Amino acid sequence: MGKQYLAAVLMVAVLVFSGAVLNRNMKNIGDRKTDRLNDAEENPQNNEQPVFEDINALIAIDPGHGGIDDGSSFDGVVEKEVNLDIALRLERLLNEAGVDTVMTRRDDSLIELRERAKIANVAGAHLFISIHANSLPGYPRFGGTETLYAAPDNPIPSKIDSKRLAELVQQEVTRHLGTDDLGLKYRPELAVLHRTNMPSVIVEIAFLSNIKERELLSKAEYREKAASALRDAVLKALEEDGAFKNKGGQWIYRKQR
Repeated sequence: MGKQYLAAVLMVAVLVFSGAVLNRNMKNIGDRKTDRLNDAEENPQNNEQPVFEDINALIAIDPGHGGIDDGSSFDGVVEKEVNLDIALRLERLLNEAGVDTVMTRRDDSLIELRERAKIANVAGAHLFISIHANSLPGYPRFGGTETLYAAPDNPIPSKIDSKRLAELVQQEVTRHLGTDDLGLKYRPELAVLHRTNMPSVIVEIAFLSNIKERELLSKAEYREKAASALRDAVLKALEEDGAFKNKGGQWIYRKQR
């Protein structure tokens, strides 16, 4: 009987002690929670969640020359017309892919070089593509593709630079068209390259002075291939720059406010 009584007393003591420990732990938890709430009230910024906004990706497309400035011209194939045709095709292809565009010209008009850069800057474009055809009079068999680039005077924040954009453009155009790769050229003196705020390039698709390339540039199918190459380069550049395609099919940047 004495042993049973002693065991009962010990059990009661254990239960009382456990209850005291549990109450103390619960009080500590409650105190810590109260401290966090008080801290949040005193420092509201600790309780704020980052706010993001979606911005449509925007590409500036610049058809070189125009108006009284024909650019190069051989056997009735005029550069300003080739440039505009490829540019309008690129605009359509990018729009179909979910990318917004702004054109520096849509017809046979002369736009000053500084104005072309201003159009892109004011619109808030993320990339700038200027489309040209090359020439080297007296060398009818010399041809190929080259892409020019330079660092902007006042660059906007970007994960890629003009040189990387030039690399992507050069890769895609030579791959699609099978032209000789003449490489990249750093041309900081060109207005549309250093006055634009975003990564910018001038792509010389092919040579109008080259007999074979001139014939190809005169064909709609070839100009469509050139536009497709530029579209692919732009999409790769957007992806590297942090843009993505949302559920609605629109290419966007997600920026924290």
